[in-house]
Amino acid sequence: MKDILFFNIDFKVDKKLIKFNLDNYNVLFFEHNIESVDFEDANLDNVEIISVFTSSNLNEEILSKFVNLKCIILRSTGYNNVDLSYCNEHRIKVYNIPSYGDKTVSEYAFGILLTLIRHINKSFTDLKNCKISNDKYVGFELYQKKLGIIGLGKIGKHLAKIANGFGMNIFAYDVKYDDNIVSEYNITKTSLDDMLKTCEILILTLPLKEHSYHLIDKEKFNIMKDGMTLVNVSRGEIIVTEDLYNALLDGKIKYCALDVLECEQNICPRGYNSPIKCEDYECMKKTLINHKILNLDNVIVTSHIGYNTKEAIDNIQNTTIENIHNFLSDSNINLVS
Repeated sequence: MKDILFFNIDFKVDKKLIKFNLDNYNVLFFEHNIESVDFEDANLDNVEIISVFTSSNLNEEILSKFVNLKCIILRSTGYNNVDLSYCNEHRIKVYNIPSYGDKTVSEYAFGILLTLIRHINKSFTDLKNCKISNDKYVGFELYQKKLGIIGLGKIGKHLAKIANGFGMNIFAYDVKYDDNIVSEYNITKTSLDDMLKTCEILILTLPLKEHSYHLIDKEKFNIMKDGMTLVNVSRGEIIVTEDLYNALLDGKIKYCALDVLECEQNICPRGYNSPIKCEDYECMKKTLINHKILNLDNVIVTSHIGYNTKEAIDNIQNTTIENIHNFLSDSNINLVS
C-alpha cells in the first residue's frame, strides 16, 4: 500500500477531503504544517503523494525526507512555498488550484476596505462600550476615487468590476493585460510608479514570484501620495514589512487593510494550526514588527481568510481530489511543474 498525506487539515471544514479514500492507498490526515510534524521515527518510504495548504513550506530539507515522493497536490493557487527546482530534479509533479476564489477574494478586499475607511469596527466597539463619538467615524466615499490595482489577473479583473460599480477611476499595473477587461471597465493601464503617484487607494492582488518579492519597499512608499489607503490580499512578502510600518508611522499610509503578512504563521500559531518554530532572525524580526502593526488604530489585519467562503472551500476540495486523479491518470491539467 502507498500513502497519501494531507497536511494543514481543518477537521471541521475539510469534510470532503476527510471522506476521501482511494484503492491501494492509505490516506492520512495531519492538522499541522508539514514542518511541524515529527517524522523522526516514521517510515516515509511508502509516501507517494502529499497535499498541503499555503502555510506549509516544502523546501529541500522537508522534501528530501520523502524518498519515493511522486506528487505534490497544493490546495492553493500560489506555489511560492514549494522548491520547484528540487521537484524538477527529482521528477516530482506539482499540481495547484488555478482558480477557486476570484469573486471571494475580490469581495473580501472591498469588505475590509469599507470596514476600515468607514470605521465600522471602531464604531461597533464604541457602541458596545457606550462611548459613541461620531467625529471619530468620519470616512470617505469610493465614488470618483482613484483606485490602483496591482495584478490584473482573475481576482484583479473582478475587483475592477466591483470598482466600476462604485464609480471609481480605475488604474491597473501588470505584466500583461486583458484588453477586453481594460475596455469594458475603462481601466487606465499605467506604470507602477505613475500609479503610486496618482492613486488614492491601492489594492494588491498579484502572485508572489521572483519579480514581485518585496515589490513595495521604502522607495515605492516614498513615491506614493501622502495619505494612501493600502489593501493587500495577495501575499505578505510583496511588501517590505519594516518599510510598511514606517510608512504607517509617518502618515504616508493613512489606512491599511492586510489579509496577509510576512511570516504570518508566527503571528497567532494556534490560528494557523502550527506552533511557532522559527529560528531565522529576519523572520522573527518581521514577526515583532507585525505585532506592532497589529496595535495601530488605522490598520485592520485578518488571518489570511480572504478565500474563506463555502463556495471557495468547495472548489478547493473538489479540485484537490480532481488533481489526485489527474496525477494518477498522467494528466497535465493544473500541472505547475
